Amino acid sequence: MIRYIILYCSTCAVCIIMCYLDLFIDNIDSILQLFLIHFFDFLSWIIVTIGAIKCMPEKSYSNKRVWFYCAAMSGMLAAIKSFVKLIEILDT
Repeated sequence: MIRYIILYCSTCAVCIIMCYLDLFIDNIDSILQLFLIHFFDFLSWIIVTIGAIKCMPEKSYSNKRVWFYCAAMSGMLAAIKSFVKLIEILDT
């Protein structure tokens, strides 16, 4: 579980760094920068979803399992939303 939390935090940190990429690289295309931001956002939601599925408790009717199920479902919905934003950027 700690492994997925560290991976999620590191991809979120990379996503935040991508917001300030134009300060480090001159004349970077704003569409490329936006694509990288949404790509790492998409990747972070995939990591949350995989982490929730892999760490799901064994007891089928436990309260903890319900919360992991909610985390997996919300992570999938957020990943789909991020993927749609990624496709919209590629269309521009």
